[in-house]
Amino acid sequence: MQRIGGPAEIFQNALKIANVLVEDTPFSLTEDELTFKVMDPSHVAMANLHLNKNGFKTWEVNGGAKFVIRNEEITKVLGRFRGIDDITLGIYEKLSILNGSRSFTLLLLESKSSETPTPKLSFNATFSIDRDKLLSIIKDIQVVADHIKIEAKADGLVCVGKGDNQATINLDKDAVYDLTVKEASAGLFSVDYLSKFVSAISADRLTVEFASKLPLKITANIDAGYVEWYLAPRIEDNN
Repeated sequence: MQRIGGPAEIFQNALKIANVLVEDTPFSLTEDELTFKVMDPSHVAMANLHLNKNGFKTWEVNGGAKFVIRNEEITKVLGRFRGIDDITLGIYEKLSILNGSRSFTLLLLESKSSETPTPKLSFNATFSIDRDKLLSIIKDIQVVADHIKIEAKADGLVCVGKGDNQATINLDKDAVYDLTVKEASAGLFSVDYLSKFVSAISADRLTVEFASKLPLKITANIDAGYVEWYLAPRIEDNN
């Protein structure tokens, strides 16, 4: 049996991310890390999570394991713990979750698909931003539009949402961190996906990368590791 353990919030936060995109999550456990890579059914968004063994209190892994869990079931169990409660996960033919005298046993699912490769992309615009500030911008846009257009130039960013009405948020380069623009870039992205994903991330600061006609990438450091999130752009109809 493989055993890993630590504060419940490590596992709770990981499942929040997976829940945005899928109902079942395929985990890969190695002697160094716990990971998952999930893509939504429409192939619009993907999340790639890595949790390093150094962030856990218990790590008894020999050879590793691959297992699939139903998000709804494990989320209910994890919801019975406070974030600071230490829990231990045991993986063998089933998944056991232990906390003192309390124990839960969940069925594991069979893997149905091969792993999706991580996109290899070259971005032209990169910046970091406080999570709460980005979430506020997204909510402003969400009032009037289903998509947000993000434009990056050397002197700053412009975020625009257009429907019957319009919202515009201008950010000069001092309003974000480490703005780097190799080439002026713009992309149109789903506000709904962005809102759900940014809300699910337990991080103070996010790094955003994009280029015209390429997916948006968001990277965040979280408890015990990091997560990368990719969102495909909507191609604008100029006719």
